[in-house]
Amino acid sequence: MFGFLFERKRQEVRRALASRINLRCADGIRHADRGATRSPFCEILWLMPDDGDRGEAFEEMTPVVGKDISTQGIAIVHNQPVTAKRVLVALDGQFGPSFIRSTVEHSTPLGHGFYQIGLHPDEVVQLEAHEVAAWRRRCEEFASDPPAHAGRLAPEAVAAT
Repeated sequence: MFGFLFERKRQEVRRALASRINLRCADGIRHADRGATRSPFCEILWLMPDDGDRGEAFEEMTPVVGKDISTQGIAIVHNQPVTAKRVLVALDGQFGPSFIRSTVEHSTPLGHGFYQIGLHPDEVVQLEAHEVAAWRRRCEEFASDPPAHAGRLAPEAVAAT
C-alpha cells in the first residue's frame, strides 16, 4: 500500500515538472532533442529549508537561479552551499505557485562563491493560504532595484555610459 502512495506522489511531481518543462523550455528545444533527459532552465526559483516547521522559514526563503530541469530533478545555482537535507522549492507559474519538497543530492562548489545544487523532487506540497501569502511577501522584498554594490553593471551605470 505504501508503494502505491509513494508512486502517486512521484507521478504528481513528474506532472508538475513536465508541465514546467513544456511551458518554459519546449519552444527553445529542437523537436529532435525533446527526448533529452534534461532541459536548460534559466528561471528564478525560491528555496527554503524544509525542517517540518514552516512558521518562520519563509523569512529564510531566498531566490536562486535554475540551471536545468527534468522530471527527475532540478539543478540550481546559488551563492552559498545548501546544508539542509530537504528543501522546499517554489516555482511561480501562470496558474499560481507550485511548491515541491525536495531532497538535496549535492552542493558542489563552482568557484568564486557559487554552488551548483542538485535537487531530487519528492512531492508536491499544498500550502495554506497564509503560507502562500508569506511567500508572496518575501518575493516582494526582492522586487526592488539591484543593490548599490552592483557596481558598473547596475542600470544607473549602464545608462550613464
